[in-house]
Amino acid sequence: KIENTTADGDDGDEIKPVCEYGVVVVDAVRGAVTLGQFADDVLRSRMLTLLTNFAPSEILVEGGTDGASGTLMSLLKSAASTSPTPIVVERINQQEAAPKSDALNRDVRRDLERPSPTVRPWDVDEALAELHRKNYYPRASRKETVKYDTEDPSKGTARWPDVLRSCVEGGASLALSAFGAALFYLQRGLIDDDILT
Repeated sequence: KIENTTADGDDGDEIKPVCEYGVVVVDAVRGAVTLGQFADDVLRSRMLTLLTNFAPSEILVEGGTDGASGTLMSLLKSAASTSPTPIVVERINQQEAAPKSDALNRDVRRDLERPSPTVRPWDVDEALAELHRKNYYPRASRKETVKYDTEDPSKGTARWPDVLRSCVEGGASLALSAFGAALFYLQRGLIDDDILT
């Protein structure tokens, strides 16, 4: 996800950030998830470094009118054309249909399906609520599920991975937004439990 920012003043040779990215890298083979949020310059130096270092096979970008900019899409197209392995760029819209389960067991079906037939994958509150609902990172030894509290988003996150908890507590909305889209994508592929638990 990209969000344009403005820079005030002119500090000479200092490179000014012109945009900010929220990034989630999922390594399905190792079961590793990396979250990040960073500002980038007009040349997109940090994004290019990220693409080079991680060599992704799939990239999810926000679709719709407020989605990924033409500059980002051009950069991704260029990266895909120079990559030694194929890169698939998929647009995840701001609102998607939640996948339906055909599991015979009602409990399994209820666990696999989201409460609403539509999903807003890029919505931070919806992503955090889904993390609480699915109980990927259970609280201590208790099996109780903590409901997401929009007034106190960090409630019930004590057992979450440090980086995810830091994003919630620090208000890293772009990183959490990207995580929500990755969560939706993993759930759609039925590998969310394997990766996140």
